[in-house]
Amino acid sequence: MAARPPLTARRPLRSLGVLLNGRGWLLGFGTETAGWFVYAAALALAPLSLVQGVSASGIAVLVGACANARRARARRHLSERLTPFIRFG
Repeated sequence: MAARPPLTARRPLRSLGVLLNGRGWLLGFGTETAGWFVYAAALALAPLSLVQGVSASGIAVLVGACANARRARARRHLSERLTPFIRFG
């Protein structure tokens, strides 16, 4: 992976350009935006307490599973690696 120039508040437009040229950043930002829209749709369809509970428990399970797999140095199947994107995408 090539080294990127540092992000700095002194040169905001350059920093923005660095981010927008990064494929990983754009993918993450797009995924986060899609997740936000799904969350907003869920709030329109269900009570806040239900949406927050389901969201928090799902995130906790995914973080725990990923941390456990990294600790065990286990190779994960493709479907396991795609689960966060399927769950929240």
